[in-house]
Amino acid sequence: MSQQQDFFISEDLKKQYAGLFLLYKMDRPFPKKSLFQVDLPGDQRVLEPLFSWLLEKEYVSISPEYFYEITEKGRDVLEQFKKRYEQFLKEFDIYCAVDLEEGDFAFRYYHEFENEHDWQEFLHEDRWDDLRVAVAEYQGWDFIEIIFMSFLSEDRFGRGADGKFSEDDLFGTIWDEIYNIACSAIRMRSLAYEDSGKLISAQDVMSDMVSQGKELLAELR
Repeated sequence: MSQQQDFFISEDLKKQYAGLFLLYKMDRPFPKKSLFQVDLPGDQRVLEPLFSWLLEKEYVSISPEYFYEITEKGRDVLEQFKKRYEQFLKEFDIYCAVDLEEGDFAFRYYHEFENEHDWQEFLHEDRWDDLRVAVAEYQGWDFIEIIFMSFLSEDRFGRGADGKFSEDDLFGTIWDEIYNIACSAIRMRSLAYEDSGKLISAQDVMSDMVSQGKELLAELR
């Protein structure tokens, strides 16, 4: 479904999200040898401009041992992002596969599948539409951030297939993918429809979908 392009992903926004990705990685419980040292080795050298930006924003500092470490200011930014990310994982993924015709959710049948392969095959059936961007709009979230979070949860951001950091996966073609997904995503405004001559607003459609999604989440938990 073609959508009007009413957004722009700036270079500053790319740095912001790449920076959040890096802060998130720095906060993971890696062993000491995996921390980012100032003299970045190998594929980590591609991170130098990003660390310069993080230093400028005062989100990181350099420790006496010459490692990058998160500052209190950076920690505050990271904690706010982690709260949003945890909410995304808990509340938004359920809207990744919705049957708009039947008002049904793929996750209603999650426990019927014994392996991940069959579940993924089921998720890719034509009847399912991804409503996460529309739900983000309804909830007042930045839908670019929702797409970024989906890439983060699928381990598709920052590193290539070989597991190494790459400029393309931080600042380059990865953002072309995110942009294209945003352009093609179902938007809230497209969900209004007529029923027996009466207009059902997009707001009403989303209110019903979100209500059903929350009920299903409660059941699944």
